[in-house]
Amino acid sequence: SAVAIMHGLVDSVAQKKELLRVRLASPRGGNPITLLGQCTNLLQQDSYKLQSKVGLLMLLGMWLAHCPTAVKTFLSTSGTMAYLTAHISANQHDENEYLIQGLFVLPMGIRIQFNDNTLLNQQRDDLCQLIIKRIGQETFCNKLSEVSRHEAYNRACKQPQIRAKASPDLLLGYEYCKLYKGLEALLGKIVSGFDVNGIELTELTLSSEASALVAQYKG
Repeated sequence: SAVAIMHGLVDSVAQKKELLRVRLASPRGGNPITLLGQCTNLLQQDSYKLQSKVGLLMLLGMWLAHCPTAVKTFLSTSGTMAYLTAHISANQHDENEYLIQGLFVLPMGIRIQFNDNTLLNQQRDDLCQLIIKRIGQETFCNKLSEVSRHEAYNRACKQPQIRAKASPDLLLGYEYCKLYKGLEALLGKIVSGFDVNGIELTELTLSSEASALVAQYKG
């Protein structure tokens, strides 16, 4: 279901904004919860299977990308930053767990790139500082690159048509991999715009091309 909804959001900021209005009935009879809030809640349940988490993370990444309104809503959801940070920082040794951590890195980076800087203490430089202090820019960039090194990524990137010998082989999708490929280098550069002490080296409000020129000049 998450992957199906994700495909409906490809190249459509308008649909991403509309989806923010969806509310789901609370199972305990409480106030309705947003679909975005439900997705983040499900991600925090360790009992969920690998494919379920991958599907939710693909939906989340596609939903937030290029949509500052969705990013702002996500930033306003309590507990999400702490959970993302804890999951990315965890020490894992399984190949699929490396993949999951890499998928968690993408929404973390998207929250910086597509942040409209309207929320207090949740602005782009605040989030960069948080990554540097709690995760480390080298760890962030390394885990960001884990996805593109995974066999499932390389398989999905080759063609839009789904091909798998068995259902467990279905992990990543072509449209998501295309999005990831377009953002991976950019998000890595954003975090690398700060040194290990959190001192700003490049202006975050510059375009990616201008930032690259500044970094080249200072190098």
